[in-house]
Amino acid sequence: ITILVTVAIIVFFFTNDRERIKNSTLRLLPASLREDASRIIDDLEQKVGGYVTAQFLSITQVGVCVAVGLAILHVNYAVFLGFISAVMDLVPVVGPVISGVVILLVAISHGPVIAALAIGVLLLAQFIENNWAKPYFFSKYMDLHPLIVIFSFVLAAKLIGVIGVVFAPAIAAVIVTLFDEIYVKIMNEDGKN
Repeated sequence: ITILVTVAIIVFFFTNDRERIKNSTLRLLPASLREDASRIIDDLEQKVGGYVTAQFLSITQVGVCVAVGLAILHVNYAVFLGFISAVMDLVPVVGPVISGVVILLVAISHGPVIAALAIGVLLLAQFIENNWAKPYFFSKYMDLHPLIVIFSFVLAAKLIGVIGVVFAPAIAAVIVTLFDEIYVKIMNEDGKN
């Protein structure tokens, strides 16, 4: 939670002082590289903005699915539990477990069948998110192929751990953008000359 709050504060300041940070960074480069660097920074900003949008849509899908499913089951506080599920979804692995425990504690008063169905609703929402929503939203809003998004999740989980999964699409976007700008475009220009 501390890391997420810290990241939110950093994102706020980067967003608030975006132009000043960009101009200060560009002044560090030789004049001949500033135009290309400005284009790369703009592309990265667009992809990182897409990351925030995709993450928001992804967790919203979880929250809505859980809220609707629990409301159909007549579980108390369905909308609030959907909200909890959405917020906790930002924390990989542990977040859904915590929201599952909270849902179970509330739904158990309706009997073991409703409690099991409530957990099933959460599992279904997580399944939809992990197998459809995340790859779709991240590929659409970050202009990345869904396989790159899925591969970035797997690789980040293996190399960086749980926190890496949160930032995997953003890291993938940065790597793909820099690879395209620094290597692919230069190689294509050399081939034309």
